[in-house]
Amino acid sequence: LVRFDTQAMQNPEISGVEYQQGALAGYEVREYLLEKGGRCCAYCDARNVPLQIDHVRPRAHGGSNRVS
Repeated sequence: LVRFDTQAMQNPEISGVEYQQGALAGYEVREYLLEKGGRCCAYCDARNVPLQIDHVRPRAHGGSNRVS
């Protein structure tokens, strides 16, 4: 069994409070993903419609559940 510190792998300079809180500090995952995507559909760029959170790259094709 091996453990990786993926947060430190992405940003080796991270420390202190930033390390403890991470990229999602103060966000719900859904809200973070909507804001990150510019509140538009990742597939067709539709705006001002109810959006679902989906994998841009499906897990079946090598995608992941990570928000990054």
